[in-house]
Amino acid sequence: MLHTVRKLYVYKNKEDVIKIIELEEKDYKVGIQTMYVVPLADSDYEPVATTVGRTVKINDIAGVGRRRATEEECAARRTFKYGVMYAPTLGYDLHLYTNDEEIVLLLKWWCRIFMGAICSLEPSECISKLQYIEEKLKYHLLKFADVLPPSTVEYMQSWGTTPMKDHWNLFAIELQLYQKNPKEVVPVPMATINKIMDALKLNPDAKPIIEELFTLIDSASALAARAKLMPQPEINPFWFSEEKMDQIGHLETNIPIAVELVDEGMTVLNAARTRNVSRTTLGDNLKKQGIKSQFGKGRQFKTGTNDQVITALEMVKKGTTTTYDAARLHGVKRSTVQMRMSRSGIKSTVRQGAPQRHNYTAEDLEKAIQMCESGVMTQADAAEKYKVPPGTLKTAYYRRKKKSEVQPV
Repeated sequence: MLHTVRKLYVYKNKEDVIKIIELEEKDYKVGIQTMYVVPLADSDYEPVATTVGRTVKINDIAGVGRRRATEEECAARRTFKYGVMYAPTLGYDLHLYTNDEEIVLLLKWWCRIFMGAICSLEPSECISKLQYIEEKLKYHLLKFADVLPPSTVEYMQSWGTTPMKDHWNLFAIELQLYQKNPKEVVPVPMATINKIMDALKLNPDAKPIIEELFTLIDSASALAARAKLMPQPEINPFWFSEEKMDQIGHLETNIPIAVELVDEGMTVLNAARTRNVSRTTLGDNLKKQGIKSQFGKGRQFKTGTNDQVITALEMVKKGTTTTYDAARLHGVKRSTVQMRMSRSGIKSTVRQGAPQRHNYTAEDLEKAIQMCESGVMTQADAAEKYKVPPGTLKTAYYRRKKKSEVQPV
C-alpha cells in the first residue's frame, strides 16, 4: 500500500513562503530528510501507538528505529512501563521530504501533534506556520490509515476539516492532556449509567442503546486494565541478536571504506566485493553522498570533456603529476591523455609510484644538444644547466650525431 502513496516535497519559495509539491528527481538532493514512523507494539506485536521522527537514512528506517530504541533520552521510553516497546521492523517512511532544516523541524512537530505521537512536548507554532499546506498534509497522512494503529487513525480523524489552529482542544494538546469535545461527549458516572440501563431494560426498543452502553463499559474496563503499570519488557532479541548487531557493525565499518574506494576510482562492483557489502546498499550510500562512479556501464571509464583532457595535459606538461593521476583527477581515460600527449609531443617527467626527479621540456633538451654540438659545453655541464638527465642527453646527442653523418656509397 505504501508504494502507492505520493512522495511530497516541502520547501520555501523565493518569497519565503512554505509550499508543498510532488517530489521530483531534481529535488532528491544530498542531505534530504524525511519524516518516519516507528510504532510502539504490545506483547502480541500489535501496534498500539506511534513515534514520529526525522532522518536522512531514508532506506534504513528499521535501522533508525533500532538506534532510537537504544537512546536513553527518547521521550517514548516513558511508555515502556505499560508493556509496549519499539517495533523497528514495522517502521516506515511517511513520504514527506525536505532539504530545509527549519521546515524539517516544523514537519516533525506538526506530524507528532496531528498523529498524537508519543513524544516530548512540541511547540504548536508549527500549526500556524504550516497552516497553508495543512489540508494537503492531513490528506497525505490519512492515506497511511491501513498501516497506522487504529487509535492513531481515530485521533487523526478527530481533527476534522476545521483549521488546527482553531481547534477547541489545542491548549490541552499543548499540555498533552487529551480530552474529547464536551459538545459531543460528556463524562457520566458509572452509577448513573447503571441506573439508565436498569430503566431501559423494560423497553424492548431500547435494546440497541443498552448494547452500545455495554460496549462502552467493556472498553472502559479494558482501558483501566491496560493502564496498570507493568514491568519494563526485555529488549526483543530478534532486533538485537548478536548476528544482527555484527551485521550492522560490519556495514557501519565497511560502507564508508567502500564509498572511499569508489571515489578513488574503483568500480562499484569491485568495491562492494572488496568490503563484502551489498552493491545496492553501497549504491544508495553513494547517491546520498553525491559520489558518482568514474566508470559507466560495462566497466568503461568515462572519457570526460575536452576541457578536462586539456587540463590533464597541462598538468602532465608542467610535470606536477603522473599521467595516471592527472587522468584520474579529471575523470578522463588515461589512454586518451596518452594519445593526446603523443600527438602534441608531450612527455611525462614523473614516473608512476616514484618522486619527480627531473623537470625539463623538449626545448630544454634541444638547447642542451646544441650546446654540446657547438662545443660550448660538455654533456655534463649542459645536462646540469638545462636540468636534463645526463643519460637522456647522451642518448639524444648521439642519435642526432648518427643521423647527421653521411654514409659513403
